[in-house]
Amino acid sequence: MLVEEETGTRVVYTGDFRLDGTPVLECDTLVVEATYGDPSCKRNFKEDVSELLVSMVERRLKDGAVYVFGYHGKLQEVMQILNDADVTVPFVMPERGV
Repeated sequence: MLVEEETGTRVVYTGDFRLDGTPVLECDTLVVEATYGDPSCKRNFKEDVSELLVSMVERRLKDGAVYVFGYHGKLQEVMQILNDADVTVPFVMPERGV
């Protein structure tokens, strides 16, 4: 998420993981939410996160609808990962800014 102050200062907030294709934003201040700071908790995100997400969604779909909560850009990334893994279910999300 990018916020630009009236003074022109640009602040970017991001979660504690990055998926390929996520844009790099120019900023003056970067705020990173980090759940795990210990190097032993590091994952190979390029493969692990996508595989874990797809596996979890496929398991949960057997019991009905799956709800994924997040902000607009992250929801689009989740939809792309699931689409690339041939998870063929309808996606419903609010309009941006709602």
